[in-house]
Amino acid sequence: MTTPKSKTFSNKNQGISIIMGSICIIVVFCILLFKNEFSNDLRLYLRILFALGIAGLSAALLGNLKINTMHINGVRAAGGFAMFVLVYIINPVGFKQESFDITFMLKNKEGKSIKNIVGNIDLYLGNDKISKKIAEDETAEFKQIPISYNDNITEIEIQIPGWQFPNGTNYSKIKLNQKDAIINIEHDDSLCCITGTVTDEEGNYLQDVAIMVDGINATTNKLGFFELKIPAEKRREEQKVIVAKTGYKSFNDSVYPATKAPLSISLQKK
Repeated sequence: MTTPKSKTFSNKNQGISIIMGSICIIVVFCILLFKNEFSNDLRLYLRILFALGIAGLSAALLGNLKINTMHINGVRAAGGFAMFVLVYIINPVGFKQESFDITFMLKNKEGKSIKNIVGNIDLYLGNDKISKKIAEDETAEFKQIPISYNDNITEIEIQIPGWQFPNGTNYSKIKLNQKDAIINIEHDDSLCCITGTVTDEEGNYLQDVAIMVDGINATTNKLGFFELKIPAEKRREEQKVIVAKTGYKSFNDSVYPATKAPLSISLQKK
């Protein structure tokens, strides 16, 4: 007696469903057995893989039912798909997202990139503060934020010399929603100026002394006083200052504008 082609095809499909479903489930449990930490992406992949495995076995089970219809393959496919959706929604193994990652990208108030920025970004989660160093691409990545903070508004702080939020402080509010966020900041005045007085060895004020910082020049008045204003694009936490006058030895040293302390420089005669 010859076996109908439709039944042979059905048996073949059942075998494939059982094999593929079993492989999916075995892979899931092997990963669960040997891996301790799970990223959000891996949790999603395992959830889908487990649902596919159960769906494959369910499709094969429907195929073994005594249903006298020429459309058994269609029934089996529909049943498997329904089982996939059901298992994915119920999520019996517990592959739920427990945390999320977010990357903050720093831009100036015009929305343009900021070069050579150094500092930290602090994110406040309840009573906890998470601090991340700003990378060379002006970003800071925060990982494993508890999912309970999704869609919540929290406080953020920047520790970047010479920069502040548009509100004029180092603090701002931000809503966490599992998406990368742009943070706009602007220059403050903490690194804008270097002031001081230049004298000779006897304490006499020196006039017309050249003060140079990164290509920016100023000269002292008759009281030896100078004020050097630094453009926003050249402001840094540490600056190299050169002080020179004909007939005197040059002065060369590092200064820190954020201290706001006036420099007191004494030049020696050659």
